[in-house]
Amino acid sequence: MRSREIPAHGKRLTWVLIFAMALTLMGCGEEQPVGPADRGLDSAGKPVSGDPVVNSTDPSGASPDTTLVVRVLGSGYDAGSVANFALDGQTIPQVRTNSTTYVSSRELRANITIDADAPTDLYDVIVTTSKGKRGIGIEKFEVFITATPLGTLGGASFATAVNRHGEVAGWSEYRRLSGRPHVFYWSALSGMEDLGEGGVGDISDAADIVGAQRSGSNFLQAVTWTRNGLGLWSMQVLPVPPGYKSDAHAISPSGMYIAGSVGSSSPYEAPAVWTRSGGIWSISILPSSGSAVDVNDDGLVLVSGSRAVAIFQSGIWTLHQLAVPPDAPRGITVRTITRAGDVLGGTCCEQLEVRPLVWRRTSIGWSTAEEVPAIPPGSAVTGMNDAGYISGAYIDSRGEWRAFLCCSGGLVDLGAPGGSTSIVHGIGPAGHVVGQSGSSGKAKAYLWTVPWAASPP
Repeated sequence: MRSREIPAHGKRLTWVLIFAMALTLMGCGEEQPVGPADRGLDSAGKPVSGDPVVNSTDPSGASPDTTLVVRVLGSGYDAGSVANFALDGQTIPQVRTNSTTYVSSRELRANITIDADAPTDLYDVIVTTSKGKRGIGIEKFEVFITATPLGTLGGASFATAVNRHGEVAGWSEYRRLSGRPHVFYWSALSGMEDLGEGGVGDISDAADIVGAQRSGSNFLQAVTWTRNGLGLWSMQVLPVPPGYKSDAHAISPSGMYIAGSVGSSSPYEAPAVWTRSGGIWSISILPSSGSAVDVNDDGLVLVSGSRAVAIFQSGIWTLHQLAVPPDAPRGITVRTITRAGDVLGGTCCEQLEVRPLVWRRTSIGWSTAEEVPAIPPGSAVTGMNDAGYISGAYIDSRGEWRAFLCCSGGLVDLGAPGGSTSIVHGIGPAGHVVGQSGSSGKAKAYLWTVPWAASPP
């Protein structure tokens, strides 16, 4: 839907709550909004003074960045009639009619172009006859963000990461009864592929997937899954000190660095970075507590426990602490770091509402935290790309989680294609957004395609 004001809610939120809520998504199919009755009709439902009437369109909607032919169905049309598409009665340049073909008094065919930055909303269809008579069908055509269901391996499924090419990594219950999670890879060409039992963290632009695999009873080891030229997947265990457990949370887009955590007990005590050289991975344990939650291609590592960015210079890891706002007594949490080095996070773990924050990289470090006023307090922010678009979920007036993108032009509700509730876990550089939507215990993975949210090449 088009950018809109979202009500604020005084609800305390932690990241644990976000993903717990994801496992219990509720809702039924979202109803198509119904607009007012067609204009140009009298009380008996007949055209007034021969004005044209717009009853429906076929198709009833389309996604941005496309050109298509739309059948405009109704009555009172003549040769020379023109169909236009408007918001609140006004045409906009991002949705324009290239030509209108007269088929009959009941059908016109409009060739239209929808630009990549066209507002997502319900549009009026305005037909003007050759004699200047005018009829309007209110909200008869929708410009919507495309949402693709990714499938399942047997139960609920969750998409957690997406790369520049729209390839997705996530996990799914392998069997509905046991609920054991299996990692999956998805592409438009191959569909969903099962990589075996485990948990998934991220996917590189070369489709290297990182996460963790169970080894024995509740023992986790950080691993990568790599696909060879024959389409076969192989798994590699990442090196750790003897006796340590490990988990991998993120991989840089180029696949050069992996961020995660290691330790001798759970939760793991120290952030770790694996660096690849000639196909061999080596590990560095950072001088901090907590976990390395993200890494970019410059080797800038985001550390959650220290709320800092780790920088490797002259063979030594140093931490740059991010400034904590004075009105955040319990500190901050950090979520993701972009290619440019900007950091997304928020206020943390306090009785007050969680507030999204962004720290911008400068020539001397990182700026003080900037609030994102378009995102309601209490929301979950989950990703940010280099175009500055932020993904996340807010709680609507019904108490339901709803996926969103922000913030150029305001907050955009991505809808709930699988039910009344949706959550997103990240946004890719090409404007792909991944998450899940569904009903009780039956969430399914989805990929939203948002061309206007793409980062520069």
